Amino acid sequence: MKLSNSYRTNIFSFFCGIIILGSILMQIFHQAALAAWLLFLLGGLFIVYMFSSGKPDRCSFASRIVCVLAALTMGVGVYFGNPFEDVDFHADIPLLIAFALYFYFLFSSLSRFPWQTFFPRQARPGKAKPTQIIFLAAVLLFVLAILYKPFFPYRQSPDTVNQWKQIHGLLQYNKIHAIGHTIFLKAILSVWDNYTCVIIVHILSIILLYLLFAAYFLSKGMNIKTIAFIYGLSLLWTRQSTFAFFYPWKDLPASVCIGLITFFIVYFQDKKSLTAAEAFFLGLALAWCALFRLNGIIAAVICGLVFSVLLWRRALFRQLCAMALAIVLSVAGVAAYSSLVLKPADYENGFSIQVFGSGIAAVAANDHLLPKEEADISAYLPLEWMQAHYPSFLEKKELIWEPDESEQIMQDPELSIFNNEFVMKLGENKKEVILLYLRLLPRHFPTMLKDIAGSVKMVWILDDPFFPCCHSFLVMALLVLLVRSRLHFRDMLIFLPCLCNTVSIMISTITNEIRYLLPTFLLFPIFLCFLLYKEETLA
Repeated sequence: MKLSNSYRTNIFSFFCGIIILGSILMQIFHQAALAAWLLFLLGGLFIVYMFSSGKPDRCSFASRIVCVLAALTMGVGVYFGNPFEDVDFHADIPLLIAFALYFYFLFSSLSRFPWQTFFPRQARPGKAKPTQIIFLAAVLLFVLAILYKPFFPYRQSPDTVNQWKQIHGLLQYNKIHAIGHTIFLKAILSVWDNYTCVIIVHILSIILLYLLFAAYFLSKGMNIKTIAFIYGLSLLWTRQSTFAFFYPWKDLPASVCIGLITFFIVYFQDKKSLTAAEAFFLGLALAWCALFRLNGIIAAVICGLVFSVLLWRRALFRQLCAMALAIVLSVAGVAAYSSLVLKPADYENGFSIQVFGSGIAAVAANDHLLPKEEADISAYLPLEWMQAHYPSFLEKKELIWEPDESEQIMQDPELSIFNNEFVMKLGENKKEVILLYLRLLPRHFPTMLKDIAGSVKMVWILDDPFFPCCHSFLVMALLVLLVRSRLHFRDMLIFLPCLCNTVSIMISTITNEIRYLLPTFLLFPIFLCFLLYKEETLA
């Protein structure tokens, strides 16, 4: 007997719920349950894999190759990340192979699953109804409220504490943190001087960004159940591995700007034009992406250049001027307010070249140094301190965050932001440190390469194979769906802002804080909806 669509949807939701519940319970169970639960997952995924329907081209050779590569990537992530203290993957190769098979079936099922059977398109595509927007807003608010409950009232990072002190006059303003971001927070707290106000703005920003995309997808005929299901499940899924959503001070404003730039890419590709007002708002998103985060300038510049070319080629000169005007007004306004009102201290920012400092520290701690190399390093950086505080290639936060008893820092509380002499020396000797890094690179290339891989482990490592919501898993899942949806090259521009953010993080930081990758986690459900919408359109 043929099952109804609603019944199929309930079965699919139940299966997803079982997977999620079992994965959460695995956090409690002893690792002896590992094999049994893995076999259960393999069996369930094998059933979905065998009985999922789809056109032959969706099970193409290219799709299978991508699934194999994705599975191998996850296997490598498990091997190097090794979240199980009592498992030795060097000796237990069969278990590692089992993980690879698990991920192969997972990605294969994802590439074959008949989404349209469960979530058919709307019969009459059109403008989103107010009731649909209210329904999605309620779903998002409910899910976010659940996710925030364990972290109530808030969580603070060292950056949060420093900016709070600046805003409340306990420290002098500085440019170590993006001054535009500090001004934005100051504006929020001027309305209500309470961290709750920041949290409210945080949650509303996420909801409004998702509703903006939802209105677009609904207007194209996408089923509202599809959008609600993907939004809700993705937020619950990614919450397990990222605390980025719960440290809103540093990362959300820039991430929302990246989301807005992504929306304008989708919108422009569809409409082939922008009004002057829309171009102005695009310029604001580009400008504040850089003003909210120092490394956001990479995404702002690259995406700004892309839009400039697209507008120029279509002879949309008025829109190009509107975009440029928004950028100039934003940058000039922040610069004027900063210099005339806040008057921040202009410290040399050693954090900006921490990648070079980490490479030199890796050489100092792990390789035999020639007398000249030792002398060169000692001339600009605290050699013995680096050797003592570089624990491993994968964990190097001590280099940046470990306080020392440097006399200069102890005497001036304003310098406490730098934590230790190593960071201060990086700032004082930027040019010399970069040149020293390049001189050491040829002889110590293997060590420096390991250091680079360890500095970006948050991008590729897999820390929980049963709840694989890490960055690498999301990227591999998107890649599998990308092959399935057969996107045109021009449609792939949707990933550009997020890709720029990831690259900027990889070349600018060593601390592996997952919050830096918030744009990927934040936009993942939007990417899923976009790929499914494009698949339906091309079909």
